Order: sequence, then C-alpha cells, then structure tokens
Amino acid sequence: MCRPSAQCRCAGPMKERPNILLVCTDQQSSTAMSCAGHSDLQTPAMDSLAAEVGRLLTALQESGHDEDTLVLFTSDHGDGAGAHRWNQKTAFWEESIRIPLIARGPGVLRGQIEPRLVSTGIDLLPTLCEVAGIDAPDTDGRSLQPLLRGDQGGTWRNHVAVETSIGLGDGPGGPAVGRALVCERTKYSVYAMGRNREQLVDLHQDPGEMVNLAVEARHADTLEKWRERLRAHCAQTEDQAGAELLP
Repeated sequence: MCRPSAQCRCAGPMKERPNILLVCTDQQSSTAMSCAGHSDLQTPAMDSLAAEVGRLLTALQESGHDEDTLVLFTSDHGDGAGAHRWNQKTAFWEESIRIPLIARGPGVLRGQIEPRLVSTGIDLLPTLCEVAGIDAPDTDGRSLQPLLRGDQGGTWRNHVAVETSIGLGDGPGGPAVGRALVCERTKYSVYAMGRNREQLVDLHQDPGEMVNLAVEARHADTLEKWRERLRAHCAQTEDQAGAELLP
C-alpha cells in the first residue's frame, strides 16, 4: 500500500469520486510523490514528528513520570489527499474528519481499539480535567476515561455533529459552510453550496463513500428523518446558521 497522499494519483485517470483505498507499486508511489512535489518534504516531516514524539516519551521515562502521565496523540483534522478529487480539509469525507486519537497512560487499557464515537473538539477538555482531578466547565463534551479504561457499561452518544465554516464569505455559490451528523453506520451532510448539497452515506456498505443515497428517490423517507435529526440538533445547540442550510 502506498502513502495516502499518493494513492489516488498513481492509479490512472481519476473517476468522479474515487475511493482512496487503492493499491499501487513502489515505483508508482515514488513517481506520484515526485510529481506531486512532496517527495522531498513529506517523509522528512513524518520522520521529524516521530522523532519529537520519541523525545517526549523518552523524557517522561527518564523523569520517572511515564507511568503517571496521560499521553494523547491526535490531530485537528485529516486531509483529502486526492480522494473524491479533494486534497484539503473542510469537507466531511472520512479522510478529513476521522482523525487519530491514541492514548497511553495510567488506567488506559493497552491494545484496544475503541469503536464508540468521540469528538476531540469537545471531549478532550473534560477528559483532562478528570485526570487532573478538577471540575470541568459546563460543556457538551464527555470525559473519555470510561472508554480509555475499557468500560463497556453505561450509555454513550449515538452520534457526533461536525461543522465546517472556512471563512470564504459570500461567493457565487453562497457561503462555504456545512453541517453533518455521523453515526456508527450512517453519515448525513448538508452544505451551503454544491451540485448536490446533501449527502447520505451508509458507512458499512460503502466505506469509501462512493454512493450518495440522498439523490435516490427510494431513500427519501430516510433522508427526511436525518434532516429532522440535524434540525433538532441545531435547535438544541442554537445553531441558526446550520438550521438555515436544511431544505
């Protein structure tokens, strides 16, 4: 498997909405990276990141705090890397919004992969407050400590909301804003502009997000249910801009 940023540049002509999960040879990967202008930048950048994380973990170990310090490795967003003809963030493709969150520390169950939905934008603050033994401010987020410990009891959220507003102002297609609701299986998105402003995807049957169910008449009832779910979320969070996006 080649590097993600090269995967959809090395498999021939791009389709309308290509799936990034492509396999290519080392030669194709090398050629694609060179043509894209990243060959001299991306690998050193990743090596530097790994080295600096290693320095941090080594310092914790040498100071005797590696067993009493919670380490969280995450990112603010992903990158399209060419999937769906998109090489940036801001869109609601999985490549952009499903980011890494790796935890190591006291009480963290090692080796587990947690499938339940979290939001780094609102969940990290209450998590760190609980670890530090202080009261968290009133937020919509939840401490991730139960998930880090591997607790299976209790209830957890069944969706997360995602927002984008990239600040381009009012252009020919309107303001570049959007809202999405993501569940374990389904994702509903609506944008302020675009040929098909709404997208409805079955992430189990279509993990590459190649089929937009929102444009199929047979899914009209399901589409309306998701509109109402997002409308209710916008009302609960007083998100007038999000509510105005809905048909």
